[in-house]
Amino acid sequence: MNKPEEHMDIIGIHGVPRSGTNWLGQLFNSHPDVNFKFQPLFSYAFKDYLNEHSSTADIKRFFEEIAASDDYFLNLRDPVIHQNYPDFNKNEAYSTLVFKQIRYHHLIENMLSKNPVVKFVFTIRNPLAVMNSWIHTAMEFKPDWSLDEEWRNAEKKNQNRIEEYFGYNKWKEAVNIFLDLNIKYPKRTKIVIYNDLLLNTELTVNELFTFSGLSFDDQTRKFIKESKKRNDTDPNSVYKKKTNDDAWKRNIPEHIIEAVYEDLANDRLRVYLEQ
Repeated sequence: MNKPEEHMDIIGIHGVPRSGTNWLGQLFNSHPDVNFKFQPLFSYAFKDYLNEHSSTADIKRFFEEIAASDDYFLNLRDPVIHQNYPDFNKNEAYSTLVFKQIRYHHLIENMLSKNPVVKFVFTIRNPLAVMNSWIHTAMEFKPDWSLDEEWRNAEKKNQNRIEEYFGYNKWKEAVNIFLDLNIKYPKRTKIVIYNDLLLNTELTVNELFTFSGLSFDDQTRKFIKESKKRNDTDPNSVYKKKTNDDAWKRNIPEHIIEAVYEDLANDRLRVYLEQ
């Protein structure tokens, strides 16, 4: 296991489910100085470790413990979820802890306010593209569920759990959290649009690495090329060959598309329907 430097940088990647966080996480993981951890607060090892009122000491200890953890889930060794993930070369000592979450966005502000080191990258994807990806992922959207019943609040999936962010209304909640925190902490948060990551990958990753204090090297460049020329069928794969993100136009019923456009007509989130 790699050894941490005395003063490590900490980056949290947050986005709603099906918004590209798997790929973005592995783009960060491709850096040899990064110690990457997968959804720590969703793991058995660290579930419920933090809440909205966690202390400065609690948060510091959480980062230290996940950095040192050899838990199979955190370290991408779950045989069901982590199939065909890349294996990257790493330096003996890492400089940066990176963790990714698709849940627990309501805890971000407490971490920012009580830990001066942590930074966050928020990924935002068109809500209709998120919806389309969700309904085509059998593990997340069961065949006997009704899209008309589930698309707004995803009650069967979220089950009223505050940490879950499936469904259109939870997309809105999460993106508003991201935008508000980006205004409040502009030097410690960065928003990345999924479509920018898809269409201008190397440039976007360069900008994210600069924000994170990381250099851009050949291992990352090689992974970008490999991840975009191969197309795995696994919905959680980080290898997807596609040139646009508009499959939702063919797959989402027109009345739902119209409802989303109407709902966001005078909302600051309207811009993400065009991205």
